[in-house]
Amino acid sequence: MKDKCTVYNKSAGHVVYRLPELGLRRQFYPREAKKDISVNELEKLAQTPGGRKLILNYLMVDDKEILEYLINGRVEPEYWIKEEDINNWMSTCTLEEFQDALDFAPEGTKDLIKAHAVSLPLNDMSKRDALKKQLGFDVNKALELIASEEKKEEVKPVRRVQTAESDAPKRRVTISE
Repeated sequence: MKDKCTVYNKSAGHVVYRLPELGLRRQFYPREAKKDISVNELEKLAQTPGGRKLILNYLMVDDKEILEYLINGRVEPEYWIKEEDINNWMSTCTLEEFQDALDFAPEGTKDLIKAHAVSLPLNDMSKRDALKKQLGFDVNKALELIASEEKKEEVKPVRRVQTAESDAPKRRVTISE
């Protein structure tokens, strides 16, 4: 087994963990490039409360052997879906594959699926319905909200009462020494 492995943030949010015994605080930003992390650090993380959940749901350890060692088991196939592959995967997967992902994928992957369903946007109505039914996320409403916000930004308020320049109060500045 290797001493280091590559770890990614596989969620749409920040992932932070602290390991006081190593004097370490590590933060992963959304869409941040990979980080090379020692297996020792990941072992310590897996042994802390909530550490295994972080590894399984929000981080992606890009080495199957190390991951199975850390969690003492196998992971669902949806664990291996990377963010850069989500748009293509959503467009090409079957409805059943999509529904399985919504049921079995890590929470971070589900967050990315929701975010990409809006940004892409996801045009398959049956997949939109599956998102709403299984995760309670309505892509149609999200797109409507985004469109209404864009319309609000386009419309600039216009004064109803116009004031002439001479009506505006004049300011005097005096400099005293």
